[in-house]
Amino acid sequence: TVSNCPTIDSFTASTTNIVAGGSSTLQWSTLNAAQVLLNGNPVNTNGSLTVTPNTTTTYRLTAISSNGSCNVERSITITVAACPAPQINTFTANPTTVLIGGNQIIRLAWSITDTSGTGITVTISPGVGTFGMANGFVDITQPQSTTTYTLTATNGCGTTSVAQVTVTATSCLSPIINSFLATPSSVTIGGSQTVRLSWNITDASGTGVTINIPGIGTFSTPNGFVDLPQPQSTTTYSLTATA
Repeated sequence: TVSNCPTIDSFTASTTNIVAGGSSTLQWSTLNAAQVLLNGNPVNTNGSLTVTPNTTTTYRLTAISSNGSCNVERSITITVAACPAPQINTFTANPTTVLIGGNQIIRLAWSITDTSGTGITVTISPGVGTFGMANGFVDITQPQSTTTYTLTATNGCGTTSVAQVTVTATSCLSPIINSFLATPSSVTIGGSQTVRLSWNITDASGTGVTINIPGIGTFSTPNGFVDLPQPQSTTTYSLTATA
């Protein structure tokens, strides 16, 4: 009896170039093989196998004849490149300064390039959360003390990149009273002059200013004036500016 020599009709890989952590599927078909080996391990005469090599690896498919006299072999090399780290393009906070005791909303936003093509997971600490998009944002309640937020971007093959942004929490700054004037500052008893009280105030906190002049009124403009009839006795006017 003369046995037919085996043949390897096909031996292919879905891709021959991957990054570390990636995979490729090997497929093969043979004819008249008594046994088929893949890198020395028995496999079906026709089949497939998904491989995830960590380094560049050559896979050898051997079709063995019944008497071992005319074995055939084919090989495929899968080239493995090092996994590139994610590229963090931006990581921002808006606003970056808040007042202690306030309740502003802080938007943390990021833009990341998935250089490996294996997917991105974004984790923001302390205590913000984990997200699955390379470009996104999250709104959080402002911190009550200066806080540095750390973004860690991890790709599908485990390589990470890190970026940070700081939100500064400050005490409320008092308004600065640059001037408070009465014009005229001297009148005659029994007269009927108009006295103009004027003020110039710097809103150091940026939160707005309320002006109160007892007996006269309350005002919301940091630079303004009010006209009133002259007093008939020496009078001291006081101005309180509140942020």
